Amino acid sequence: MSRLFDDASNEYLYVNQAVITAYPIGMACWYKLDAHHTSGATFMWCGDKDVADYFIALGSLTAGNLLRAASNKYGAAAVKYAVTSTNYTLNTWEHAAAIFLGVSERHAYINGGNKGSDTGTVGAMANHDRVGIGSSRDSSPGAYVSGEIAEAAIWDLTNWGVNDATRETNFEKAIASMAKGYTPAHFPLGLKAYWPLVRSLNDKVGGYNLTASGTIVSAHPRVIMPHGAL
Repeated sequence: MSRLFDDASNEYLYVNQAVITAYPIGMACWYKLDAHHTSGATFMWCGDKDVADYFIALGSLTAGNLLRAASNKYGAAAVKYAVTSTNYTLNTWEHAAAIFLGVSERHAYINGGNKGSDTGTVGAMANHDRVGIGSSRDSSPGAYVSGEIAEAAIWDLTNWGVNDATRETNFEKAIASMAKGYTPAHFPLGLKAYWPLVRSLNDKVGGYNLTASGTIVSAHPRVIMPHGAL
C-alpha cells in the first residue's frame, strides 16, 4: 500500500527529526501524480522547519511537466535546482531520484535516467530538523502533492565512492535498478531512512517514523523485495 495525498486538503507526512544534515545525499521515491501542479509539488523534503530558505527537496517543477532536485538558498541569492530532461506522465507510477553532492552540484532523475544537472552555488546546509513527504514543510508550507507516493528513502553517499564523481556514478546505478522495481533495501550502504509506506508509516532503518496529516492508504506500485523479506 502507498499513501494517497489530496492537495486540496493540504495533506502530508512528516517527522520532526534531522535524518541527514550533510552532503553528499541521495533521495528516491515512487510517485503517481493525478494532476499538474502549477506551483510545483514536493515528493520529499529535508530542512529547517522554522525558516523558509533552508532545505533540499525532490519534486515537480513549477512550470512544465518536469522533475527537479532543489537546494534552497542557505543564505545564497536564490534557489538552485536541476531539472530532468523528460516529462513525467499523469496517472502513472514513475520513479524519481536526486543526488545532492555539495553546495554547487545537484542532479535530478526520472525513471532511472533522463538526468538533469545544476552547478549553481548555495550556502552550506544548516539547522535541518524535519523531513516531509507530500509537501514542503518549512515555515511556509506548500507545494502539496495530488497523487500517490511510495518507497521513499534517503542515503548518506559518503561511502559510495572516493570522490563525488564516483559517488555519482555508483549511485546512478542504484537509481537505475530502483526504477526497475528494486526497493531501497537492496542498497543498504549509507541508507539513513526508508519508508515503504506499505500500510504503516514506520521507517525501516533509523526509526524516523512518520506522522500523517490526512492521507489514506492506496495501492502500492509493483516492487522487487530482497530475498527472504516479508
